[in-house]
Amino acid sequence: MRYLVLLAIGLGVGYGLGFQDAKQNDKNIVARLVDMVGGSTRDKLTTDADAQMDKAETDSTSHKK
Repeated sequence: MRYLVLLAIGLGVGYGLGFQDAKQNDKNIVARLVDMVGGSTRDKLTTDADAQMDKAETDSTSHKK
């Protein structure tokens, strides 16, 4: 019975904190954690394969001359 009471209290507190957090922030907590961990550096990475190949081709043609 003790575990059920602790579970109910934990769920109530967690729901209250989550609801309060949702009112204060536009992004959910997962998106904010990803931004904190390294999501802000994602814009600096280039994953455009065509642009990388074009750059590599122009670099190699200047070396061939």
